[in-house]
Amino acid sequence: MYGRDPWGGPLEIAADSATDDDRSRNLQDYDRAALSRPLDETQQSWLLGPGEQKKKKYVDLGCIIVSRKIFVWTVGTILAAGLLAGFITLIVKTVPRHHHKPPPPDNYTLALNKALMFFNAQRSGKLPKHNNVSWRGNSCVNDGESDSSTLFKDLSGGYYDAGDAIKFNFPQAFAMTMLSWSVIEYKGKFEAAGELNHVKDIIKWGTDYFLKTFNHTADTIDRIVSQVGQGDTTGGTENDHYCWMQPEDIDYKRPVTECHSCSDLAAEMAASLASASIVFKDNKAYSQKLIHGAKTLFKFSRDQRGRYSNGNEAEMFYNSTGYYDEYVWGAAWLYYATGNNSYLQLATTPGIAKHAGAFWGGPYYGVLNWDNKLAGAQVLLSRLRLFLSPGYPYEEILKTFHNQTSIFMCSFLPYYTSFNRTRGGLIQLNHGNPQPLQYAVNAAFLTTLFSDYMEAADTPGWYCGPRFFSTKVLREFAETQINYILGKNPRKMSYVVGFGNHYPKHVHHRGASIPKNKVKYNCKGGWKWRDSKKPNPNVLVGAMVAGPDKHDGFRDVRSNYNYTEPTLAGNAGLVAALVALSGEKSVGIDKNTIFSAVPPMKEQVGRDESWKIAEGCAGSCENGSNLERGILANSIYLEIISIKQARMAAAKAPVCVTGANGFIGSWVVKTLLEHGYSTIHLSIFPASDPSHLFSLPGAAAAALLVHEVDLLDSAAVEKAVEGCAGGGVFHVASPCSLEDPVDPQAELLDPAVKGTLNVLAAANKFGVRRVLLTSSISAMVPNPAWPTATVVDESCWTDLDYCRQRQKWYPVSKTLAEKAAWDFAKENGVDVVAINPATCLGQLLQPGLNASCAVLLQLLQGSKDTQEYHWLGAVHVKDVAKAQLLLFETPKASGRYLCTNGIYQFGDFAQKVASLFPEFPVHRFKGETQPGLAACKDAAKKLIDLGLNFSPVEDAVRETVLSLKAKGLLGQEKPSS
Repeated sequence: MYGRDPWGGPLEIAADSATDDDRSRNLQDYDRAALSRPLDETQQSWLLGPGEQKKKKYVDLGCIIVSRKIFVWTVGTILAAGLLAGFITLIVKTVPRHHHKPPPPDNYTLALNKALMFFNAQRSGKLPKHNNVSWRGNSCVNDGESDSSTLFKDLSGGYYDAGDAIKFNFPQAFAMTMLSWSVIEYKGKFEAAGELNHVKDIIKWGTDYFLKTFNHTADTIDRIVSQVGQGDTTGGTENDHYCWMQPEDIDYKRPVTECHSCSDLAAEMAASLASASIVFKDNKAYSQKLIHGAKTLFKFSRDQRGRYSNGNEAEMFYNSTGYYDEYVWGAAWLYYATGNNSYLQLATTPGIAKHAGAFWGGPYYGVLNWDNKLAGAQVLLSRLRLFLSPGYPYEEILKTFHNQTSIFMCSFLPYYTSFNRTRGGLIQLNHGNPQPLQYAVNAAFLTTLFSDYMEAADTPGWYCGPRFFSTKVLREFAETQINYILGKNPRKMSYVVGFGNHYPKHVHHRGASIPKNKVKYNCKGGWKWRDSKKPNPNVLVGAMVAGPDKHDGFRDVRSNYNYTEPTLAGNAGLVAALVALSGEKSVGIDKNTIFSAVPPMKEQVGRDESWKIAEGCAGSCENGSNLERGILANSIYLEIISIKQARMAAAKAPVCVTGANGFIGSWVVKTLLEHGYSTIHLSIFPASDPSHLFSLPGAAAAALLVHEVDLLDSAAVEKAVEGCAGGGVFHVASPCSLEDPVDPQAELLDPAVKGTLNVLAAANKFGVRRVLLTSSISAMVPNPAWPTATVVDESCWTDLDYCRQRQKWYPVSKTLAEKAAWDFAKENGVDVVAINPATCLGQLLQPGLNASCAVLLQLLQGSKDTQEYHWLGAVHVKDVAKAQLLLFETPKASGRYLCTNGIYQFGDFAQKVASLFPEFPVHRFKGETQPGLAACKDAAKKLIDLGLNFSPVEDAVRETVLSLKAKGLLGQEKPSS
């Protein structure tokens, strides 16, 4: 029998089997019981006299009489079974046994065992007996009691932050949250590594301390402790940075810092307690204590707004740049811990997400660290969408978070240039600044976790622009980063102390650098150990140091903390990444534990409006560009270019959409809202109805400004466009009649041409960055002069004389308008990009019927119109809207872009519609409906090359039919025979 592994390892107890003597005694007992009663008359007669020679047909067993045959058969069967069992036992005992030893632990598991030991070395207060760090002892047990200015007298416990003895609650809370998250997701892997009890003990040591730093029994508080100890060395005062002492020998004053308005700290501490409550859910009393504390802290974070580091020395060491990311992070964890929808409502409030930076880029977009939790919160909430799909009213913002998660997952891949890498392969998430490893391990954890999420959701991968990547590339990225840290780097240096043979020996750490020789070194007496060139006498097992520089260089020098100092936050990310990668790859996440408190989702849950915020940015809101690039689940179409380029090209400045309440215009507005455009000027025809736009998802959180505009009125056009300086105009409006015009010039030509020129003039006047012109395939065809069997492309223009002769005025209007636009752009230097959609189909967001959907409606009703002059294929209207945004946000986009799912005959389209809806009297056309038209599947090559994925035309047809039925426009089905 082996003793218990103090860190929760498996109890290797070999229970001895029963001995032969034991079995003998058992059998004797059984026999005594069988003979304990007196013999009855029948049994006596068997013993005393020979009796009749005739065999009896039945056997009397005392309590029951059975057939002799059955009795004999039963006894024989039992004897045979006994012999067989004995034979098998003999074979088992005599045949040599071959034990299959489990495979040796992988490097990630070995490193995990060590990485957790670092937290034991960082413990403050009275240490537990099983701490297992021989050179550590009780320290700073009087924290709080020695500071008369604080109400909190027992602040012993917790963790020292790094190589000093300061206890910073902000990064410590983040570290505990990360550890809890890793346990919730990978409990089985911790257990397999023999570290589950150990990591839970580490978490509880932290949360027990946090409960001391505020009044955790109260429902409302007015202060929390943010820091114990002091690090400002400018005055030469003895403190935790000025002195170089073992924590056990500290005799200087350790002041307590309290905060009364610290939203970031309180929300992060709430996240740590809430996540830990899930870890300890089987200990109901303790779990409920943590939940109550988390609620109290989060309420305090909302009631008393402010940054914890504002105006105190924490600003020098752990400065918080904002608190809205902690709001999303903390609310998400409280929702999982309690199942209370009000927390989910807050986490998905667009205003909070906006202030947290969810709709903006910046150099650290997607980088999880102790200061910015947004990326972690987005992954955490993407989990909710993947597995529970809560639907309305949460779906829109959850989809946004999911899309953004997909984006920054792409940005981590080596195929893109969002972040530089060292020659050795270490990603520079902090852009070449010191201490890079803490960022890399967090990214490794998130990528592995998101990969496991997708696999658990039976999703094989995701798109980055036009490229599809399997989930394994995320794990491969994580492995390259962790392998680098464990020694696969140009220096062959393991940056985890104690792992491998070559690791830092001069770690910036007071306790590890001073020998345990029964000598107490005072404040300055320890300086000789700080400055010593000898290796640390005590090995700080598992500590991940700050890491190399951007050239893969590393200086193993104790005095340079930028290379050799470890931190709680860094090691927590390392533990999370290691456990995620450890063990069998087939063993993924614990899919359900995190949802233990979440009630079943209702179809619709009312949103509590009280969570909405009306304030602007508190403190400073970093300006940046919105990097939400339209990556939709299973339909990701934007090219991921470098984030630097994207910031220049895709800033979410105000935009204007002309014809905003029409078929295409409504979809453009919908797409803009989905991608974070918060100020949209809606140009609509006078007296038309735009009300449906305000019910679009995301409209409530945006500024939709309606302008009634006759495009022939240049002054009205200018009012709609003037607020879009630096932004864009999506010029969609163009007259299109279902009937032949009486006065083509007034009804079609002037509004199309002059209206377009008025829009371009206004854009030029007010400094609009780019104009997206919605032209049409009617500006490309008909063109009888186009070579037969040659696929129509962007170089093709409609033959105006041919159309005029046949009085086809719509193609004339679109062609003249587009040509006028190109002439104006050339003369005035306006950036114009044109999109030429084919027949647009899809859901009708607007109340009425539009011309392109009317084509399908008429076809379903038996029309024999071949669409000879107006057909080049069909396209889903949502693809047209996505293409418009793609072209607007892609700097290199220029010229014309054909937008169609493919080029084919209208007769072929009719055949497809007939097969989809055989109940309707769709006419079957014979021969070519568009004589000489060359078919082509990928005709829109320019858009495809930019990353646009077209939806199947069948989907567009089905959605149009459903929409037509819903509006009561379609009901004439073929009579049954």
